[in-house]
Amino acid sequence: MKSKLMLPVGLAAIIITALVTGWLAFSGHSKNETTCTLNVPEKIASLPRTEFISGPEAIQQIAMMHGKNISLDEGHIAKYKSGGTEVTIWISVSPSREEGEELFRLMDEKMPASKVFKNRQEVEIRSRKVVKVDGMGQEHYYWVSGKYNYWVAVAGTDGKTIVDDLMLKVE
Repeated sequence: MKSKLMLPVGLAAIIITALVTGWLAFSGHSKNETTCTLNVPEKIASLPRTEFISGPEAIQQIAMMHGKNISLDEGHIAKYKSGGTEVTIWISVSPSREEGEELFRLMDEKMPASKVFKNRQEVEIRSRKVVKVDGMGQEHYYWVSGKYNYWVAVAGTDGKTIVDDLMLKVE
């Protein structure tokens, strides 16, 4: 009697596992998502998040943009899109505040020599110093907050509004 009961229970467990795995695979969550120490918003200024990459894949992409290996505890890339408006946000989390600030400084020092990014200017958003540059048909904003570095690329809308909304949601 016991073995006859075990077959349906085992089969039910396999079916439930398959259903949960299928739901996770097709629910819009990246297979690379890891625990995130901050809330990467589902929406930015009414734009829906259309893609989210986190963990080793995001860290690798962020390091490639820097052109070298960098020490990060976390990396997150979020894309938002609606109509002709597109926003991409890169967030890197350094092991410490000092390393986060050093990463920002190194990145910012490269800007004057950049062939891609032009018109560097400092703007203030939510009482924070934010650097704005233009390049690749987009406005780009970047800043550091402790061990967190943010880079936001915006096309088709006012970048300051996007940055303001992001700061409101993550800080």
